[in-house]
Amino acid sequence: MNKQCKICNSSDVKIVYNGKFRLGGVGTWIKNDTPVFKCNNCDVLWHDDVLDDIAGFYENSEYREAVQGNANIDKFYELHDSEVENRLNFTGTKIFRNKIVADIGCGGGAFLDYIDGVAKTIIAVEPSKDYRQKLIDKFTHSGEGVVYPYASVALKDWQNKVDIVTSFDVIEHVTNPIEFLNDIYKLLKDGGQAIIETPTNQPVTSDLLGEDYNKIIVYTAQHLWVFSENSLSFMAKKIGFSKCSFKYFQKWDLTNLLTWMKYKRPLSIGSNYGIPEIDINYDFVTPTLNEVYKKTLEEKGLADTIIMYLEK
Repeated sequence: MNKQCKICNSSDVKIVYNGKFRLGGVGTWIKNDTPVFKCNNCDVLWHDDVLDDIAGFYENSEYREAVQGNANIDKFYELHDSEVENRLNFTGTKIFRNKIVADIGCGGGAFLDYIDGVAKTIIAVEPSKDYRQKLIDKFTHSGEGVVYPYASVALKDWQNKVDIVTSFDVIEHVTNPIEFLNDIYKLLKDGGQAIIETPTNQPVTSDLLGEDYNKIIVYTAQHLWVFSENSLSFMAKKIGFSKCSFKYFQKWDLTNLLTWMKYKRPLSIGSNYGIPEIDINYDFVTPTLNEVYKKTLEEKGLADTIIMYLEK
């Protein structure tokens, strides 16, 4: 196979899957069989773009309709407000006070809602046209917030001026993640920090369930990449960040794993399968057991989410 890694340029690449995988929400599928590649040098997983117009997919309502069921901003808050507490644990709160903060791919601004009023200036970066108008309404009060479609556009006003950049579940969507991180680097002032969250290949569940799990959860049309510490640190070093470190977080608990092992599907799947939701309560899985499971995966670097901390 004559395939070169798009991250580290290695030719040591193999196909790990070739078939259909998830298009948007669970139960929706791409039309054609598509290979997923893995680089044996930097460990990144990727597939070539299967969307007809990836920019339009994010700029219009297609993406939110595909993954949320509708593009209503209240639906966004319903799905994502619960994630903010975890993300504040990743970031801390002190770093935002009186700082210039940019959130790249901020959606409806759920995270920014919680630091607005603490930060000196909020910079909201979001390609969705509908969401950008909502962000303008929320964050441009008193000249303290500004809104852009892409980080590359924000550079004209904010290059070398931003104290903190956050970006949650975004880098796996972009066609060129090296350019994406380079734009973040350019936005940051010297000593500025970036905090980047992205899904891993979910190694425990993926190892136990293999293709059954990967084609439904890990491989998706909108996630062009699945990163590892190796691939992320390679990009950070190439761009020139002075510091790079990692932390892991496990979103899905033991109950979710046992459900997948028994039913080969998640607890909640919406209406796409045309079958009822699963209502499961494993009496022996206590909150303590779930917490121990999640913390163990985090400590061993086997969790479903990785957070990269960068400093310029």
